[in-house]
Amino acid sequence: MTYNSIIANNLNLQEYQVGNTLKLLAEGATIPFISRYRKERTGELNEVQIQEIQLQYEKLTENIREAFIDYYFTKEGTLTVEETQTACALLLHTGLYPECAKEYLKNTLKRLIEEAGGHLNTGFAGTPFLCPALSENGMNDVAYDLLLVEDYPGWLHEVNLGATTIWERWNSLDENGMISGTGMNSLNHYGYGSIADWMYRYMCGFR
Repeated sequence: MTYNSIIANNLNLQEYQVGNTLKLLAEGATIPFISRYRKERTGELNEVQIQEIQLQYEKLTENIREAFIDYYFTKEGTLTVEETQTACALLLHTGLYPECAKEYLKNTLKRLIEEAGGHLNTGFAGTPFLCPALSENGMNDVAYDLLLVEDYPGWLHEVNLGATTIWERWNSLDENGMISGTGMNSLNHYGYGSIADWMYRYMCGFR
């Protein structure tokens, strides 16, 4: 069974772009976590039912993992789709890659950040996973550097423009301090505000 057919049969997703990262990759990378979560939410069932559900989702998780890797990686362990910061961060954080691809993903993520001038280039899907993926893979210094970037795009760029909360968009305010013309423009949003979770977990050690 192919990755596309597994995804279509279980979640009815279609492949299209979200920014520069395929939506199918971004959403498919979260399915094993959904499966594990569903396995854990079985407290009111009897033991036999719990075991049946557990086996069901273990099989689904493994099928998705195998098909996902076969679809998105070559036999040499490189991506078959465009390399983006979001793709690398998601894959590293979720562990959805063949073992031979780990160093490739780490090196690619670091290279992409360097090519962006030390800036992140992630949106809603990738930003919550970027710094955790870096910290979990021996690049904690790069995560700190991203946090401390003071120009656009970056968290301290918002602070320098007077922000006391994290915005929905990196450019929610123009450089003159006026609200930008972008739509859906919250000035207090959890998407990029997820950096606080990384700060608690990886800076302060509260797990």
